[in-house]
Amino acid sequence: MAEILYCDNPEWKDITPIPQDDGPNPLVPIAYAKEYADAMGYFRAVTRANEKSERVLQLIRDIIEMNPAHYTVWNYRQQVLFALNADLDEELDYIDDIAAEQAKNYQVWHHRQVIVDRLNKGDRELPFINSILEEDSKNYHGWSYRQWVVKRFSLWDSELSYTDDLLLLDVRNNSAWNYRYYIQFNNPKAPSEELIQSEIKFTEKKILSAPSNSSSWAYLKAVYEKTGTPLNLIQPFLKELVDLKVESPFLLSMYIDIYEQKAKQQNATIDSVALDMCTVLAEQMDAIREKYWYYRRELLQMMRIAAVQFHIDHKDKQVNWSRAEEFMMKAAKQKVDLIVFPEYFIGGPGRHMVEKTAPGEAVKRFSALARKYEMDIVPGTLTERDPNDGHIYNTAYYIDKSGQVLLSYRKVHLWHPERQYMKKGEDGFSTVKNRFGIEIGLCICWDIAFSEVFRELAMKRKAQLIIAPAYWSLDDGGELAIAQDPLSEAKMLNSISTARCFENGIVFVLCNPANESDVKRKQPFGNMAGRTQIAIPFSGPVAHCDHEREEMIIADIDIKSLTGHAEEVYKVRKDWDEGLVYGGFANCGKSSKL
Repeated sequence: MAEILYCDNPEWKDITPIPQDDGPNPLVPIAYAKEYADAMGYFRAVTRANEKSERVLQLIRDIIEMNPAHYTVWNYRQQVLFALNADLDEELDYIDDIAAEQAKNYQVWHHRQVIVDRLNKGDRELPFINSILEEDSKNYHGWSYRQWVVKRFSLWDSELSYTDDLLLLDVRNNSAWNYRYYIQFNNPKAPSEELIQSEIKFTEKKILSAPSNSSSWAYLKAVYEKTGTPLNLIQPFLKELVDLKVESPFLLSMYIDIYEQKAKQQNATIDSVALDMCTVLAEQMDAIREKYWYYRRELLQMMRIAAVQFHIDHKDKQVNWSRAEEFMMKAAKQKVDLIVFPEYFIGGPGRHMVEKTAPGEAVKRFSALARKYEMDIVPGTLTERDPNDGHIYNTAYYIDKSGQVLLSYRKVHLWHPERQYMKKGEDGFSTVKNRFGIEIGLCICWDIAFSEVFRELAMKRKAQLIIAPAYWSLDDGGELAIAQDPLSEAKMLNSISTARCFENGIVFVLCNPANESDVKRKQPFGNMAGRTQIAIPFSGPVAHCDHEREEMIIADIDIKSLTGHAEEVYKVRKDWDEGLVYGGFANCGKSSKL
């Protein structure tokens, strides 16, 4: 640092310093040291004058000594060095000295990167980084800079052996494991199958030496995932550990990952063994993360459901197709398992929307989208003409992520205008198990007004999740209802959704369109009521559009646990099965066909 203040230095008498300006009434003025305030006054002056000279370099050195994190000062130093065509090797010597005291200062590392890049040679960089990491093996800036150096100067070949040495010293060095991953999978030379297998064996040996080391387990899983190697191929190694009576939370965790991957690949429900392993980890082997493992157990059983309160373009159905795919794309990024759209959402109701056959081209198109985005779809409803009887039906589908139609349902309770050109479904109600082992039932819009529909689906057919695409209007109650309360239909939808969940111990998805705009405007069937919701037996809606605007809601639902607990405490299904309610009506309901 300068022995005298710059204001007292005759070499700087040609410069008028610019003091710090915090405004007329600074709230909390910083009490800068006299020497620092003095030097910064001259720094402001020389930058304004764009002076680039040796004395400016010295000024900057003095400021850096007092405040080595001042990025503006570092940046100007680079400009001065390049303008003077200074010896950049000498600058590296200067940085060596500063880094010895300021090894975790980002500005120091960035400045060095700029200088080395300008020099276009990196021969002294790895020894420099080694000296830093020997003092602190977890220095984040050092590791990041090393990655840049290796990539910039193609120094890949020797780096794997460097990580070998580090892991020999400390197998728990997570920074070394992370860097090893970078070297293996960012090298322009793609790893060969031989190298991948060698890397797996290398990591397995490290795990055997320290079975409870999280770093090596994380690395092993990362190698499998990066290379697309199925996790089940690791099972012989896991069995070896089991035979050795190794007790490690990471061993169980890997088994859970394998069970999860297997369930997804087979479109099956998760094996209960994986759930038991989560419990063991929570209660015994990894109790410090108890809440995480219970949460993980829930996630393994959960189904992520999205419902889209969709704004329907009644003039151009291609717009609706395009926007539907946009919602699916967003849902896929959030790993949604099932997405639901409203009734008639492809173009609105009316004869003009009739598909020529059932199932028609729209179903094929939705099947392709289900495969593309790997999610189940309830594509609202489609107006279809049956090729056998020639009648028009309002039909809902459940399409799984493989594109297969698991369930179809033709609307039984037609709304009054629909009866002018549609026929009600004659096949009644049915359910199907999806890939999560959840019993699914479908109904459509006006069906939800009839509790018998839910008794049939939930009590007789054991549905756990009932989905209702709807096209429900705020005007459906007529002028008297609107006069009493303009939102009477919306309130009714909220109430009926909660009631159906409670009455039947089910999870219920109601998906209704958005209104055309925030201003009340007539659509073919009136003003859309919105109120799309995902509801559960105890609390009603857990995700809810309590408005008429367009929105996609998402909820993670442990359907089996919720419906199972509802039956455990309320025993509604048991009472129906045993004919303990409504006399013989329950027994009649068992064989009735709505």
